[in-house]
Amino acid sequence: MTSQTSSQVPKFTRYSVLYQALGTIFGAAMFLLFGAALGNVGLLNMIVIIVLGHLITGAVAYTTSELASNKRIGGGGEYAMIKRTHGVHIGASIGLALFVAQTISITFYSMAIGIGLTPLFQWLSQSIGLPCPEVTHIALFFVAAVFIVNTRGGDVTVKFLIPILAVIVLTIISFFVGVLVDTGGFSLAEIDFTARIPESMTFWAAFAIVFPAFTGNTMGIGLSGELADPQTEIPWGTKLATLLSFV
Repeated sequence: MTSQTSSQVPKFTRYSVLYQALGTIFGAAMFLLFGAALGNVGLLNMIVIIVLGHLITGAVAYTTSELASNKRIGGGGEYAMIKRTHGVHIGASIGLALFVAQTISITFYSMAIGIGLTPLFQWLSQSIGLPCPEVTHIALFFVAAVFIVNTRGGDVTVKFLIPILAVIVLTIISFFVGVLVDTGGFSLAEIDFTARIPESMTFWAAFAIVFPAFTGNTMGIGLSGELADPQTEIPWGTKLATLLSFV
């Protein structure tokens, strides 16, 4: 009779896959870039961008979900699926590009946190009379903090997913509540779907800057090595995250 060690016991569930994907979709790109894109292309074009972005990433999410359900995968997430599907040589070349992309995303998200928290630090610095830290310093602090948390293990990291997602949900709700409180309500007849900034960016330029917001629906695949049944839980969490983000 064999016994599992604590490191072999799965720490994540299908809900962890869902939370990981939703936390990435409703993240930096949506909060910092969607407003600028909306002002530049107008509401009608922005709706087209959202639909087009979900058609692309939705197809990827459903494809990877089918691959996860048809193949036995362990640790390695997306790279493990690529290697088992295309072989070692093609998988290695794609995996290298995937590694570079995920490395760049660390800079993207850490700087986004720095930009988002700068107004808070400016208010605190004025209140207590201390200089406001630079955006890069704030970003480096959070990179170091996340690194330290990750060294404690995945079971510690996953505990941060639910409160982060709760804050994101409350933030999204606050947008609609703020409009209702400020205007007392609105009707579709009052919305100008074509209004935009004069001499603004093109449709495809706006699409390019907001597209990273749509790519988070496969982030839960990275938990494949610590799921009890990745062939079932990855498709469930990935598909549901895609549907919820589209709604």
